[in-house]
Amino acid sequence: MPLFHAIFGDELTDRKECFVPAGSYTCLNEPVNWTFPKFPVLPYGFYRFALLLGTGDETYFCHYTEGHSVPRRI
Repeated sequence: MPLFHAIFGDELTDRKECFVPAGSYTCLNEPVNWTFPKFPVLPYGFYRFALLLGTGDETYFCHYTEGHSVPRRI
């Protein structure tokens, strides 16, 4: 996910204190460029995405996204 790495960079791999305060953050109607290489077409509909990072029983980071895939306006 190039956009995700562009935002957070190496912050997630440096093993230092989390730079984002714990909590829930909501972004409504914000367009995001989700470019997936070698993925032909994302069918229209509702999607949920979960990303959990950690080792063993220890979780370092969790991210949940819900969104809709809609036709692009021309």
